[in-house]
Amino acid sequence: MGADMAENTDGSDNWAHVSVQARRRLEDAGRLLQNGNFAAAQDACRELLSEHAEYVGALYMLGRAYMVGGNYDSALPCFFRASMLSPEDPMVLTALAEVYCELRADEAALDAAQDALDLNPDKETAAYAHLVRGRVLERASDYARASEHLEKALALRPDMSAAALLLGACHMERGNRDGAATAYAVALKGGVLPLDRAQIFCDLAQRPKAGEAKKLLSRIEALKKETSGLKTPLHDALFLGRVELARARIFEGLGRHADAWQALETGNAPFHEGYSQANQALQEQREPTIGRARGWNYSGPTGAVDGKDVPVTLFILGASRSGKSMLERLAGAMKGVTLGYENELIQTSVAHVSNSSGLLSLQFPGQLPAALYDKFSKFYVAELMKRVSGSKLFTTTHPGLIPDLGRIAELVPNARVIFMERDRDDTAHRIFGKLYPQNTNPFAYDVAGIYEHLDGYEQLIEAWSEHLGDISMRVSYENMVADPKATLAKVAKLCGLPVPKGRLPKVGDDRGCAEPYFDFLNKARA
Repeated sequence: MGADMAENTDGSDNWAHVSVQARRRLEDAGRLLQNGNFAAAQDACRELLSEHAEYVGALYMLGRAYMVGGNYDSALPCFFRASMLSPEDPMVLTALAEVYCELRADEAALDAAQDALDLNPDKETAAYAHLVRGRVLERASDYARASEHLEKALALRPDMSAAALLLGACHMERGNRDGAATAYAVALKGGVLPLDRAQIFCDLAQRPKAGEAKKLLSRIEALKKETSGLKTPLHDALFLGRVELARARIFEGLGRHADAWQALETGNAPFHEGYSQANQALQEQREPTIGRARGWNYSGPTGAVDGKDVPVTLFILGASRSGKSMLERLAGAMKGVTLGYENELIQTSVAHVSNSSGLLSLQFPGQLPAALYDKFSKFYVAELMKRVSGSKLFTTTHPGLIPDLGRIAELVPNARVIFMERDRDDTAHRIFGKLYPQNTNPFAYDVAGIYEHLDGYEQLIEAWSEHLGDISMRVSYENMVADPKATLAKVAKLCGLPVPKGRLPKVGDDRGCAEPYFDFLNKARA
């Protein structure tokens, strides 16, 4: 919902008491907002509210003016107050949901957007409400439900590029490249920013179909040329990284490995420099983390929650690009499985328990005091049951959980763990060829740092697999590709589920991907 909707907020009976003059002043403020004069629009709305404190139209407009300027903290009380005065106005509730989403108050955003949808809003408002729910669910790695809402948004507004862009990303996470290509075509037709176009091309450059590679490369080069004169300091590194990674993927598919490596080095260079201090800090934490894992005294589940009717939580852990997502898709072939991807259910449960107990907001179970262990277990199970919808198994592939794995295995009922392992060179090369979310994986842009990270992760796997015994197993990426049926049979046995019959999901073969780059990798490590 944008400034173009602001003028429509004055049609409700809730605002009928406001004078004609005040309405005209609100219309003037709306025009200021549409013309990009945010400060003047804010001043006009504040002046109106000083005379008419309960003028919902002015509250709504002021909230919008704050939002378009990125001031979500100031927008929130405007929309909240408006929703109190006009609790059955879906446009106000959708705006409230939107600002909750921006502030990462995800549950509040979901509730407000659903409240708006329950009021049978017009198509425009309903589309934005579905978009908000899609954004929140995508952020929670609930890609299936996110896709449902984004598809509904597009059915109501076929030109909604934001929904199409996010839907394409959801399809990519679920391994559906064809679905992503269709959604991205809608986004490109509707118009997206150069930064988003670069991300689209970067995604589509992953294993393009025959005949697509050269056409896609031409589009990437055209985008690079088109934006060569633009100055966008906040996005320069990210834009460059996406463009160069897309080029590298295309070059690799065309067998131009030297060009591919040069593109990777060019795209990663700004991140290597920018994350150097964070990478150093991570290296300093590595040995203490490994030491804690080796010295852990795992005593089994605490038993705070009866696990009889609780689904298995299967933690598929391994270094980035080690094949976790592929194994997760295989596991999804079993009956009664909900795929959780890299969800943060563990972290959000820790944060909720710590916040509700008067502590600073914590993130990982290892940070919790013993007095909160039972509370964490109960809250996690309650949230898990909301997510699984009757499934018998829920997967999690978040690689950052491995330092706290001992505590997680004790506090999460029916926890099972699979450690993914893959050829080091192949893994290192694929890590170097990926852009990660901001302020995560700072080692990924330095080849030597990648190998050090892989060494540390392997030591953690060794320690935890020894401690956890028969609730864990190790899976080789290479063996999984060679015999997916045998691998899935072992997974099913670990989780107590029947082996599925029939056709399994397609398993891609990326073994040996680093072979053309050995010289480049070795030189970069030196």
